[in-house]
Parts: sequence; structure tokens; C-alpha cells
Amino acid sequence: MAIELLLVLLTGAFVGGVITGAAGFGSGPVVMGTWLLVLEPTVAAPLLMANALIYVPASLGTVWSAISWRRVAPFVAGAAFGVPLGVLLLTSLPPEVLRLFIGSFLLVYCTIQLFRKNTFVVRPKTWLPDTCIGVLGGFVGGAAAMPGVIWTLWTSIRGWTKEEQRAVYQPLNIATVAFSFLSFAAGGLVTWEIGRLTLWVLPTTLLGVALGIPIFRHISEEGFRKLIMVILFGIGMLLIGGVIW
Repeated sequence: MAIELLLVLLTGAFVGGVITGAAGFGSGPVVMGTWLLVLEPTVAAPLLMANALIYVPASLGTVWSAISWRRVAPFVAGAAFGVPLGVLLLTSLPPEVLRLFIGSFLLVYCTIQLFRKNTFVVRPKTWLPDTCIGVLGGFVGGAAAMPGVIWTLWTSIRGWTKEEQRAVYQPLNIATVAFSFLSFAAGGLVTWEIGRLTLWVLPTTLLGVALGIPIFRHISEEGFRKLIMVILFGIGMLLIGGVIW
């Protein structure tokens, strides 16, 4: 393997691991944006999913005790309904349109949230709003492969602690990763080459996760909120940049 290729792969893997360890989401766009510099999309995407199948669950231990499957269930039910709708939209609307809309929304929303003094909090009395957000997240996932953005935005304004937020959106993201990997495998994109590259990048990714987890454990609630907004702002920039350039 050429040294330049290896350096790019390991850099993307390490940065993605740190982000996952610290926040539990947001590594996908960063890793893909790096790996696509040296890999074809048909290789980079299944490689990301194969890698994520291991490193995303590895970071879940930080909030395992905070997971409430009763709290997660409405999101899962909604997502199961929303994904087919998103896939249906994908056949009639260019994904660039939705990515541009989501990216623009993230830039505006996150800028407002980063500079406002009082945090906006929503505390619904029923599970219905969470189910609706699950539908919306599944819809965006099916249409633009970005379901985590919706779930993370919603949990950030639910008045939950950082552990409770992560204990909702990270299991949802893991399910998305598993479904995506199975889809790639069914399409014949999971090859021996993917397995070989995974063995190269996985140790570096896990090192990044190990370094990112202490950031999550020691960061304050307000610091975590700002970290989430910064990551989402960066994702918004990547989405818009990918459409424009």
C-alpha cells in the first residue's frame, strides 16, 4: 500500500474515532470527506460501515447504564416508517437538493444556538413527538443518508443530560450502520479488499475513540451542547461544500 494512501486513511480513521469517542456521532461525513480523496465511493462507503460496526459500539459503553429502551423505542418505530418514504423521495428528487437544504439549516440553526445565552428546551408529555422525529430522521436517512443529524438535533433540546442524549441517538445510529452494512453486502460491495483495509484502519480508529471518550466524560453539559453544535455546523459546511464543489 502506498504510504500516501495509508496516511490519508489513517488520518481520517483517527479523527473519526476521536469525534465518535467525544460525541458519539458525526464522524461519518468527516471520515468520508477524507477517504474520498484517495478511494472510490464504492470502496470508501462500505469501508466506513465495516469500520463503524466495531468502533461505534465500542464507544457505547460510556452511556450504557443510561440507555432506556423504552425511550428509544418510539424513535425506532418512527424510523422504520420514515426510511421507505425517504427512499421513495430519492427516486424523484436529487439528493443534492435535500443535502443543500439540510446543510443550510444546520449552519443557521447552529450559529444561533452557539451564540444564544438561554438554551431552548422542549419537554413533550407524550411519546408522539419522539415518534415523529423518528419518522423524520428515517426519512432523511432514506433520502440523504443523514438520519443522525435529525435525532441529535432533537435530543439536544429535550432537556436531557449529555448521557441521556447520547443513550438515544447512538443506538439509533448503530442500527443505521448495521442496516447500511447489510445493504452494501447484499449489493456485493463488501469484498476481501474491504476486509483488508478495515484491518489497517480499525486500530487507529479505536485509538481515536479511546482518546475521545475522556473528553466526553470530563466535558460539562454546556460544553457538550456547544460541541454538538460545532460538529453539526461542520457537517452543514461539508454538505453544502459537497454540493457546490
